[in-house]
Amino acid sequence: MFCIKENYDCWHLGWNGERQELAEQLIREAGATNDEAVRLEKYQEAQLIFAEDALIIPVCCVPETVAMRSNVTGFIQNPLGTYMFNELTLTD
Repeated sequence: MFCIKENYDCWHLGWNGERQELAEQLIREAGATNDEAVRLEKYQEAQLIFAEDALIIPVCCVPETVAMRSNVTGFIQNPLGTYMFNELTLTD
């Protein structure tokens, strides 16, 4: 979101030049491949650029405390607080 010029006006963040272009290239390449290992590598490299350049500084975090029964497995809550039920299973 913060590095693709068409998606978000990164120029208003004061982020432009070679580092922005490299991050944009990595994100585009990651999104264009079905190879999970390659995608992970490219997203991780882009994340390092984001962290080093400190594009944003989070001021709050969604709490991730979730209570559930012991017979529930596979529950995931992503960093934005959204519940993911794709792998959820319930045993007797």
